[in-house]
Amino acid sequence: GEKEVLEELAGIFRLHRLALADVVNTPQRPKVESYEHHLFVITRMALLSAEGQLHTEQVSLFLGKSFVLTFQETYGDCLDPIRERIRAGTGIVRSSGADYLAYAILDAITDQYFPVIESMGERIEALEDEVVTRASPPTLQKVYALKRELLSVRRGIWPQRDAINALIRDESGLIGREVHVYLRDCYDHAVQLIDVIETLRELTSGLLDVYLSSIANRTNEVMKVLTVVTSI
Repeated sequence: GEKEVLEELAGIFRLHRLALADVVNTPQRPKVESYEHHLFVITRMALLSAEGQLHTEQVSLFLGKSFVLTFQETYGDCLDPIRERIRAGTGIVRSSGADYLAYAILDAITDQYFPVIESMGERIEALEDEVVTRASPPTLQKVYALKRELLSVRRGIWPQRDAINALIRDESGLIGREVHVYLRDCYDHAVQLIDVIETLRELTSGLLDVYLSSIANRTNEVMKVLTVVTSI
């Protein structure tokens, strides 16, 4: 967010000022915008902390004819495998153009949602047992917290799918035809993630119904005991 650094980069890479405004004014919705000298892409990266807490941040990407420039909110990300491939010279990332590197970054950010979703699925399984056997107000708080996290992930990946589709249909000439094939695979991953997220949201809503039923059954048992005692 240092103004002098951003202005210097804007002069070197001829970045549009409206795009720079979106870089520093977070969070923005994932999108793709085409400018005269570059494409501007906003995406959201999802990460899990050591404690299992969900963290999302905005990643802004500029794609030019011979450069890729990214801005992140914090240190730490899921892009280390790409950096290692660049350093080691393995794969085709070193022999391909800037468009392939941009795809690789977007693909890594999209695939990072899979372990996040898997972790949420495991939490739902654990909550299913807890709701049935020992439902309590803290259990309800866990269900609502998980529901909010699923909504946050959905807000990140749903428009990201549309952004990737916009790159596939882009006609600026900055993305080669061979990279379109890779972007279509990335698009399929985003669609798959959306399907899984919708399924988990339905399961979470079902947990609320099971919780209410469990509490109602427990109340009925208590009332039965009180009725017997009163009769005696």
